[in-house]
Amino acid sequence: MSLLTWKREWGSLVAQSFLKRTNDIIELLSEYPYLGTKENPKKSIRGFLLTKHNRLFYIVADDQIILLNFFDTRSGPKRAKY
Repeated sequence: MSLLTWKREWGSLVAQSFLKRTNDIIELLSEYPYLGTKENPKKSIRGFLLTKHNRLFYIVADDQIILLNFFDTRSGPKRAKY
């Protein structure tokens, strides 16, 4: 989803706040990659709650953090792929 789509869906202030929060969390994860909770230990997938309704799924591979998915927690945990 692009920033323009977020602005249309959520409004400019909420979209900018979400983007800032996401960037802050990614920066934090770059320093502490194992900070997120283990969501699927077999696949080494970790998760981090960005906001009350949004969760970020990622994996740590060598010296990289690979973002897998942003999940709307209101969808219900059974819909999460991980």
